[in-house]
Amino acid sequence: MNKEFDTLKIVKEDILRILGERKDKVSLESVKAKIKVSHSFVSKAIEDLEKENLIRIEKNFFKLTKIGEAKARGIVKKHLVLENYFKKTKNEEEAYEVAHILEHYVSEEVIKNIKKLSTFKERGIPLTKSKLGKES
Repeated sequence: MNKEFDTLKIVKEDILRILGERKDKVSLESVKAKIKVSHSFVSKAIEDLEKENLIRIEKNFFKLTKIGEAKARGIVKKHLVLENYFKKTKNEEEAYEVAHILEHYVSEEVIKNIKKLSTFKERGIPLTKSKLGKES
């Protein structure tokens, strides 16, 4: 993958996450303020998301479509699992930042294993007794 494609993918996921966290329409200006890339990347990402039927644009505001809501929920869930995991060793702001970076690269399998690790720790089950990575 090339760097421009990676950046565009990340910006699109960030826009979906922002909309998913807000659960309402969001202005173009607030999206640009939260995403620290050039406006051309934000504009291209918005254009792509609209073509993919993930967002709807209404007078300088964006709103998720039903398909977009489902995709945004997955991104928000992934972010929260990572953030909660890192809160055990980092302060809240650092945990948020690490989760924000990793959410774009971590697979669903890794997210499931992180959730399992958290469950084992909460229940006091030693990791040597876990079946992590094996089909349950």
